[in-house]
Amino acid sequence: MIQVVLVLVLLVIASIEDIRKREISGTVLLGLAGVSLVCSVLSVYRGHSTFSDVAMSLLPGAVVILLAWITREGIGYGDGLLLIAMGPVIGLRGIVMGLVIAFFAGGVLSIILMIFKKVGKRYSFPFVPFMTIGMVVSCFAKI
Repeated sequence: MIQVVLVLVLLVIASIEDIRKREISGTVLLGLAGVSLVCSVLSVYRGHSTFSDVAMSLLPGAVVILLAWITREGIGYGDGLLLIAMGPVIGLRGIVMGLVIAFFAGGVLSIILMIFKKVGKRYSFPFVPFMTIGMVVSCFAKI
């Protein structure tokens, strides 16, 4: 549980950076990757998960990186790297549910902003805050 809280705290820091600068620092990504690596090794060593579980938890991030490449960074590479770094700690199911919540929340906000003519169809906003909301809900609601 401590590792999940640590990952979520780093995710909040990444959200603040994403809002302010529209990018995620390498320091936060390395911190997440370090926590994730240690947790993965310990989890496999203790028999709580398998190498296959860890590898599968990296898939959502890899898919987002592929989407970033396909859309020419319509969604950023940093978002995918963040998901890869969180995957082993939060797990495949938690990451997928968190992403579903994040996309839903981002979509609802987009629709509301377009209805009230605050933004146009081409407006982009930072996605990491929505990922943070999704991951917090996914981790603590045990969806």
